[in-house]
Amino acid sequence: MWKLLKFFGFVLKAAFWLSLLFLVACLIALYILERDIPAPLVQRLATELSSEDLLVRIDRATFSLKSGLRLHRIKALPKRVADTALVSADEVAIDLSLRPKQALADRIRGVTIKNVSMPALPPKQADKKDQPEPLLPETAPFPVTIENADILGIKASRVSATVSLQPKRVNASDITIQWPANAFSMSAAGHVSLDFSTRLVTGHVKGQALPENLLPLFEVLRAHGAIRQINSFSKLARPVDADYTFDVNIDNTDFAMILALDVGPCAYNNVPMEYAKGT
Repeated sequence: MWKLLKFFGFVLKAAFWLSLLFLVACLIALYILERDIPAPLVQRLATELSSEDLLVRIDRATFSLKSGLRLHRIKALPKRVADTALVSADEVAIDLSLRPKQALADRIRGVTIKNVSMPALPPKQADKKDQPEPLLPETAPFPVTIENADILGIKASRVSATVSLQPKRVNASDITIQWPANAFSMSAAGHVSLDFSTRLVTGHVKGQALPENLLPLFEVLRAHGAIRQINSFSKLARPVDADYTFDVNIDNTDFAMILALDVGPCAYNNVPMEYAKGT
């Protein structure tokens, strides 16, 4: 009888440890392995992100405790316009906190976006005065990192910022831009805000750049005066110190900007100059 009880005790003890090991293995698998989110849920998310003017497509989505939520091959296409995607990205990774009793506004710990492309400004839209403005969720500030960006012709190897959302406003502060590798070490910093009440994107960027870093943007904006001035400079001895303030209307793409340049030693219309400054 004692041997039988001892045997049952051994079996229960072994079952307990096996169950514990299985639970630990499951937790490790959940932490490491990415699982595909069902396609209907992905489609519902894309529908929620779409609007009257934009159609959002998400190829697939995955989730793991280690990597958080990952959206793969995302595109935002303008409706009623036969054109390429307005914005696209290979991957958007959202690091989420799963701590209990934490406010929803504080759960986003960071966002990483890879290979972002925005080739042109949005098409002009009809008057939106009688239509409700979009309402965003309110969040605490969280870090955003973009790896390899091509936005309106401006190419950057890395962009980092601190972003916060309010119901009618998006703020991006502490923006740092690293240009693609070249003979000079250059960067720029600034801030940008999108206000749905005023329908304006406003911002300020200050740093160093070469003409080829800025010309594609001015070509998209059709800033012909700025293009002529920049093309007048040649034989630059160093990167240009630039101070750029702008605002853009998101409905009709009208814009205003102030661009201050400190070019340093150069040639202007092939005339050598010790330095050149202007706004």
